[in-house]
Amino acid sequence: MDIQVWSDVVCPWCYIGKRRLENALDAFDGPATVTYRAYQLDPAPVPDPLPIKQVMAAKFGGPARAEQMFAQVTAIGASEGLTLEFDRAIAANTFAAHRLIAWAQTQDRQADMLDALQRAHFTDGIDIGSLPALATVAGSIGLDGTAALTYLETDAAPRRSGST
Repeated sequence: MDIQVWSDVVCPWCYIGKRRLENALDAFDGPATVTYRAYQLDPAPVPDPLPIKQVMAAKFGGPARAEQMFAQVTAIGASEGLTLEFDRAIAANTFAAHRLIAWAQTQDRQADMLDALQRAHFTDGIDIGSLPALATVAGSIGLDGTAALTYLETDAAPRRSGST
């Protein structure tokens, strides 16, 4: 079975869906390959790192409504064994993160990279719009962080990764 998943690193529902898919595949009794495809929920540039709670409050009608949404998704994430720390999460443009996922795919580490980036964003409060931070995440899963940073800083990288 070949599964194609379009998701964004900063989408909590994508993070939950990835965990649910992994659990379903663990119970599946046949061969399966999963390929993650880049999808940006918000491709607009993020000029300065901002707390995700501040950004979502402005987008969804104020802090009270945003807190309701955070509480719901946090509870569902917890039921799947995920820790979502929205107090720490930073709003980020995910274009470079998607490029890094594509680079990791060339080393058969795509799912590991996506997982590490989601954990960095949702649990650790790392600004995944920062190229040095992305290189550190690459290093955290055993990939060459210096090579990752070089790749991300190369103008031709988006065309090769299919992330344009």
